[in-house]
Amino acid sequence: MSEWSHGYNVSTGYTYGFYRELAPNWLDFSAVIQGYLPPARGVDGSFRYLELGSGQGFGLCLLAAANPTGTFVGIDFNPEHIAHSRELARGAGLTNITFLEGDFADLGAVWPSELGQFEYVTLHGIYSWIPAAVRANLVRCIDHATMPGSLVYVSYNSMPGWLTTVPYQHLARQIQLATARSGPEALKEATRLLESMVAVNAPIHRTLPALKPRL
Repeated sequence: MSEWSHGYNVSTGYTYGFYRELAPNWLDFSAVIQGYLPPARGVDGSFRYLELGSGQGFGLCLLAAANPTGTFVGIDFNPEHIAHSRELARGAGLTNITFLEGDFADLGAVWPSELGQFEYVTLHGIYSWIPAAVRANLVRCIDHATMPGSLVYVSYNSMPGWLTTVPYQHLARQIQLATARSGPEALKEATRLLESMVAVNAPIHRTLPALKPRL
């Protein structure tokens, strides 16, 4: 792994997805039903929205398209992700969104003044997948990016829901370490091996019946 990735596997790009929980209106509703005021918006409905770890940019572009009074910023450390995100935004004709290539370690230490602060700051999954030192800097980024009244959304992987993923992840990682295969090749081999175990109803399948649909 190259040093810039902080140990994160960058041999293949992240997936493409949309997660409704990141939508500003969804977040507002979630705050209200818990007895909290949602972030204040401008008289014209304007607000600023930041996604830390914006991946391929698909979800953030959809939010920008659906919320024309908002200003959206996505930050990701992977140049491949940022290039795709910018092309997607350009192709969609979006003028209220910006994608920036940035390292949480650097941004946590020195937050660019031009980024400013945001009414909404979101992180989907990324908190679970980065080393402790980078996670600490990510928290500093949140501190820099928020103000009184900001709303922060953090999702993370937890047990028991992600239990079926642990053996798959572990096996793929060991295959990659032992054979120096690429990420996609290691995933393919791990899938093949686990599918063969499921086919003969091996103990791992009996213990984790949800492994089959995960595969």
